[in-house]
Amino acid sequence: MAWPLERIGAGVQTLAPVRTDPLVLAQGSLPGTVDGSNPQRPVLRSAGPVRPAIAAPHGTPATDVSNERLAEAIARAQRSSLSLETTNAGGFSRGAGTVVRPGYAATSAHMVDPSQPVYYAAQDARGQRVVGRATVVGVSRELDIALLRLEHDDIPAARFSGRAPRLGDTMFVVGDPRGFEGSATVGVVSGLHRELGTVTCDCLQTDAPINPGNSGGGSFNLDGELTGQVVGVLEGDQSLGFVTSGAVIERVIDRLMRGNLTVTDHGFVLGNLTLAQTYHSGRAIIDGPVVTSTRVPGIQQHDRLVAINGQRVTTTAEARTLLALIEPGQAYRATVVRGNTTVELALAKPR
Repeated sequence: MAWPLERIGAGVQTLAPVRTDPLVLAQGSLPGTVDGSNPQRPVLRSAGPVRPAIAAPHGTPATDVSNERLAEAIARAQRSSLSLETTNAGGFSRGAGTVVRPGYAATSAHMVDPSQPVYYAAQDARGQRVVGRATVVGVSRELDIALLRLEHDDIPAARFSGRAPRLGDTMFVVGDPRGFEGSATVGVVSGLHRELGTVTCDCLQTDAPINPGNSGGGSFNLDGELTGQVVGVLEGDQSLGFVTSGAVIERVIDRLMRGNLTVTDHGFVLGNLTLAQTYHSGRAIIDGPVVTSTRVPGIQQHDRLVAINGQRVTTTAEARTLLALIEPGQAYRATVVRGNTTVELALAKPR
């Protein structure tokens, strides 16, 4: 069903008095470098509110992927996809979500207001269209993920991908761009471990077209497996869309089953070296983000964080996302490189 433009609203200045997507990353708010420099960047607009007809691929990958395989994957993904309609601080809002467990769906936190009802449309196990009302189980505003409880338990749940995405992998996103329900757009994974200033995000970058109405919708691979959830796009640039990785979503929904997740300060600041700083440090390759300041005993300024609880990290996006999932007061292990020495630290997240 194509909704009139005045009902979609979508966070785009040329449409509507009604905003569908409050998430905006203003110029200059993208993560900077250790010296505080930050090139001027366009605005990130959330991919506001819609659901899958196959749209013409924008930047279609140059592969021998058959249309049949892609069509089968999209059909599989659509069976677990939802169209959402709700009201939030920005007014009437339309977006998307994905069933991740029987009776539960994930969407973007910026799409929902826990005090307001969320209505959804989907296909049940028999392929019949159903409409229901969802309640918000838990929200993480910082990670931009929300978990919904559905009235229907028989909508097929998506299967999370067990493979790490690679640059060049075919990716498609499912959502309701501009109110066109059930749309699927196709591209490739064009970047890994991207960070977006106001959202704690170990994001995948894609050139698959993302528009207002895609917010909260899933991204999928050629097996129809869930690889991520749409966060937004950089306004003013071409083909710069971002999705939270499926691995993060899977961990966060386990936590949201117990209620809201508020990301707290981990007690130290991480940054990236500029190319000039890397060059003058005398190191050809710098692995791991650099600690620029700290109030946590044990970790020191200029340490390079290379692993958290044994999981290797090479970027600030990976590190901040893993630290966000650690509860206040919880103990964890950090591996740092200090000078030329690798040091294992036993730390606890501040309460």
